Amino acid sequence: MLEASDAESGESVFVTEHPDICVLDINLPTVSGFELARRILARDASARIIMFSMNDDPIFAARAIEIGAKGYVSKSG
Repeated sequence: MLEASDAESGESVFVTEHPDICVLDINLPTVSGFELARRILARDASARIIMFSMNDDPIFAARAIEIGAKGYVSKSG
């Protein structure tokens, strides 16, 4: 398992490692996890992304799914 601390390094890890599943936090320091998901899916439409957030508001889950994430998990869940 590899980790990245921001969107730029996350995208770089995806490009070099081609992971089976990406777990992305919505709150990243430079660019949101939503934007990182868009970038990853633009590179590989078959990427499997799970969004992860401390926010359990259903609107965030809906937005993640609209972007193309396969699921959404709240940290309280």
